[in-house]
This record gives sequence, C-alpha cells and structure tokens, in this order.
Amino acid sequence: MSLGTTYPSRVLLVNPPPASGSIRTGPSQSVALSNATAADDETDDFLNASANGPYTLATRPVTYQPGYNVYDSAPTTTERLGTTVNENPDGNDTAVSGQTLVEGNEITLVAVEGNLSRAQSSAVTVDPRARSASTRTIPVSDGPDGNLTLTVPTTLSADRWRTLLGDEYDPSFVADGHVYRVAEVPGEDAVNLSFDGGVTYRLRTALVGVGSLGPPPGPAYVTTETDDDGVTVEVRDRYNNPVPNSRVSENLTMTSNDTAVLSPTNVTVGEDGQAAFDYAGTGTASLTLVDGSGTPVLDATNGSAVATVTSSDVGSDTGGGGDGAEINPVDGVIVTGATIVNQQNGQGNGKLSAEVKLTFENRVSSTRSITQARLSFYQVGDPGTGPGRDTPPKSVLFNSTSRLVVASEGGGFESVGPTDIGGGGSEQVTLKFYNSKTGGDEFDVDPGDFFVITVEFKSGETATYFVAPEDS
Repeated sequence: MSLGTTYPSRVLLVNPPPASGSIRTGPSQSVALSNATAADDETDDFLNASANGPYTLATRPVTYQPGYNVYDSAPTTTERLGTTVNENPDGNDTAVSGQTLVEGNEITLVAVEGNLSRAQSSAVTVDPRARSASTRTIPVSDGPDGNLTLTVPTTLSADRWRTLLGDEYDPSFVADGHVYRVAEVPGEDAVNLSFDGGVTYRLRTALVGVGSLGPPPGPAYVTTETDDDGVTVEVRDRYNNPVPNSRVSENLTMTSNDTAVLSPTNVTVGEDGQAAFDYAGTGTASLTLVDGSGTPVLDATNGSAVATVTSSDVGSDTGGGGDGAEINPVDGVIVTGATIVNQQNGQGNGKLSAEVKLTFENRVSSTRSITQARLSFYQVGDPGTGPGRDTPPKSVLFNSTSRLVVASEGGGFESVGPTDIGGGGSEQVTLKFYNSKTGGDEFDVDPGDFFVITVEFKSGETATYFVAPEDS
C-alpha cells in the first residue's frame, strides 16, 4: 500500500516535499465475551476460567495516518476486529466498511498481534500471517447470570454501531437479528452487544500477526471426543484452534494414567493437534498434557481430562482395543459363551471358587492358534457379596498352565499355548481367577462381573473380548 504521495513536475513552480504517511499497530485492547456457556465441559471450563467469564482476547488496532503538507485535518483510518473506521480530529468517527463480528448466529473474532511501525512516502508491503487459523466453531449459549454479551473496543458511538449492524440489530425481537441491545461502556472506548437468550451461537476465533512477532500461541486447554474407536484428545490454544506439535518447542505428549482403560501410556500430539487412545477396558482414566521431559504443560483444570469408559462405549466391532486389537470381532474367532462353574476351592475352608469356561468359535476355514493373552481389566459387579470379593482379582490361570496378571497390577501379554481352534470349530478355555498375583486364594466369580481379555494369534493379529460371565 502507498503511504504517501508525490507531486507532478512543474516548470515554473516549486513543489513541496513528497507527503509521507505511517502505518502502525496501536496499544493492546481487549474484546470480551461474557455469560457464555460452551457445549462441552472442557471448553466451558476454559471460557469461564474465572467465575462465569468473561472470555477475553487481546487485539491491536492497525492505523494509517496520512501526512499531508497543507491538509492537516485528515482522518486516521483504523482497522479493528474486521471494521474499518475513519477517526476524525473532531471526534465524529465514521465507518468506511461493514462489520464482520456478527452474522446470523455466528460470532467471529479475528484478533491482531505484533509490532508494526512504518513511515515513508513510497509504497510498503504489509504481510499478515495466520498465527491461529480458525478451524473450529464452538457452540455457545447464554449462561446462568444473563444473556451473552460481547464487549468490543471501538471509537464509534452506539448509534453508529446500530446502523453498522443493520439487520443483525433487532431490539423488538420480531426479525431474524440476534443483537437486541447496543450500549456504550461508561468511561471506555467500547460498546456492549447483547444477544438474544435461548439461542446457540457459533463462535469462531482466530489470530493474525503483523510486523515483528513473538512466539506463536501455545496450548491453553485440552478437550476430548469419544467414539467407537476410542478417545481422541485435542490440544487447543486460547483461540479454540488445534495446536500442532511443530508450533511449539516442546514435544507435546498426552499420557494415560491407566492403560487398562485407555492405552498406550504416551501418545505424541500430531500435526492436527490430536492424540488418539484405544480402549483397553472399562473404568476411568486421566489424560494429561506433558512436555518432552514429562512435566505437565498446563494446570490440572485445563491441561488434563478425565475419560470414563463403559461397556456401551466399547461394545462395538470397530477399531480400538489397544495394540491395534479388534474389539468383540464378528468374524474370525469370536467368543460364543462364558459360563461360571462353581466348585469347592479344594483348600478345605468351605469356600467356593468359580472357573469361567470361555468358548471360542473359529468362523474361518483354517486353524487359528492363540499364542499369547493378556488380562486387561476386571470389574466386580457386586463387591462384598462373598469372601474375597471386595476387590477385583489380580491374576487368572489360563487353561491351568499360564498365569496372567491383570494390567492394572503391571501384567502384560504371556505365552498361553498354543491353543488351537480348528477351522469351523470351537475350543473351550478354562479361566480360574485369584486374589493374588501369584495364586493362592481363589476368587469367586459371580454373574454381573465383567472382564476384558486380549489374545494374540500365531499370525500376529490380536483381538479383545469384553466378557460378562453367566451362571451355567
């Protein structure tokens, strides 16, 4: 853009020096969104870090000031949050563009950062750079303390903003506009835009940089999404957009504190800002964002998330299972029965033990051989209903030969065979559970209990089975 002007050559007259102009960023200002409630809990915790908000973003105006030789009352042209305004010396400021903040139920906030200051008469190139590109739309609605309100820094009066909003301003609630009140903030160059209640708005935020810049925005909070495959964690900056690992110097990693529920232990955050965990069993796991040294990056509220996995979450035949295992497969080798067989435990103390007869059916024509197995998880359905049922068992004997320690006690895959299952046939495996990792006191399995077992076949494939044993 051209900051100044030059004059044509004259034969008999003398021109004044070329007029120069300046372009610069102004002082930092805040745009604030108050009384906003986000649809998901993690985003809502971040937006309302202090009681019911407000959610604030810092932004800088970009101003152009011409420097004429004679004309000394030229306006300063300022771009702020998508609106261009001529700021006149007499205070009668006027908009020279439309507004981009509000369109229907969409609220768009594009903040500016950086230090820019150029003054010259020739053209200058201003290169805006995307610091946080808007890739997420956050559903928000009014909170319990009042209607959603947007506080906008501006030198325009409330009347001029009502005109600028056009059809988006609807004080009588009779049209399609959602801004019902515009009021100047006392003592500040700002206005409050108040929105209709009972409406879900779509919030989009972004950051653009000009001039010299500091570090890009880093992580501000994490959010989770659960589907049939597992739990995906997304690391977001304060503009609600994903943070790719390459943006920051740390090696961002999400960690699971319980691989019997969500595995593996560590997942590096990808260039999409996400880390995906597989289901390993039911229960609750805490997922925390750490740097390359294992140090938490954020506080506990914003830097970690708790995921509760139930059998309905993982009872699908798609994906997941930890180690790439398929969950409850419908083809190949499936589990067709899990029967509890009660008997005296043989220790002479009158207690019952319970074996589980687990039936595998091979639905392919070739023989499949189970070579390794892991007890991923055990949940006691009704604790305390019998001796030793206050806590889950810690190990299981697989076909009376191989002991598997439950994953929560540090167990992993153990050799169990091979156990061959002929093509089109079935094979029954006996599982006997114990209260200790080394055997001894036997555990009494009851209906309502639930456990997860993962097997590996000779081919290298794995499958995870969620088992709810029943009485014979």
